[in-house]
Amino acid sequence: MTELQDDLTKLSKLFWQASFKLQFAADQFASASALCAQFLHEGHAGVRQEFDPSTSTYRLFMFAERLPGNVPMLIGGGIHSLRSALDTAVSMLVREAGADGELRVNFPVHGSQKELIASFGDGKRTCPDCKVTRPQKATNRIIRQKLPDLERIIIEVFQAWRDGNYPLWALSKLDNLQKHQNLLLVATTNSLSVDFYTAEGYISQGCLWKIQTGQTVEIAASRSEITLTSEPSFGSELLFPEGIPFGGKPVFEVLEELFELVRGILVILQAHFEGDQSAFADGTPSSFKIAI
Repeated sequence: MTELQDDLTKLSKLFWQASFKLQFAADQFASASALCAQFLHEGHAGVRQEFDPSTSTYRLFMFAERLPGNVPMLIGGGIHSLRSALDTAVSMLVREAGADGELRVNFPVHGSQKELIASFGDGKRTCPDCKVTRPQKATNRIIRQKLPDLERIIIEVFQAWRDGNYPLWALSKLDNLQKHQNLLLVATTNSLSVDFYTAEGYISQGCLWKIQTGQTVEIAASRSEITLTSEPSFGSELLFPEGIPFGGKPVFEVLEELFELVRGILVILQAHFEGDQSAFADGTPSSFKIAI
């Protein structure tokens, strides 16, 4: 990734902390991608041939060991840094507008437009079932009081609720899940292409096998040594597990999308409140696309 601005004298007064969190997220994703590529290149996945003396049989196996445990931690850490970059930007803006420096202010994201709008209100919430009104644990009314423009942008431009901006909602959900449930044990689908033939006349050409990480699968057996007629070609794709946001989608494609989403939000905020985009103008996530 092209480095974001690293000279503090050139960075925005309000947005430099968010820019470094954005860069940190990119670094975490790049490290996870590099570990995955290194994992494959070091022979932790591929094919091997073994002789079974008990049956006098040669067996050809496809195998894929488990990814290093710090891969999901790096991915989860990067996701948290993206979410934190948004919170930091909003917090700095509200403090600059005169809010108490000890006041906790986050970038509001809610399940529905109605919930989002209500969060800028008087700090009370009426339960839709029991109709009892209780104080809200957190409220964004300080944003309405100090920066009504920010409230308008969050609602009208960012549409920070599930159906309005699903990726933004999903980012917040993933961050909450990985913090509280250690969720990001990503699923990995591995594919192998290798041509071979056996003494019995079995010929494999152009076939593709798929297994999950941690599995070993027998793909051929013969009374004589199995002859490989091509170099094994092995690929691996990390997917978000089913049952969570982005379930079944490629991890690094989603991370790229989320990075650009957050960077775009920060660019809009800086352009609106400071009239420039210096802190975020030249970052691109291209280097953490996985290539294995």
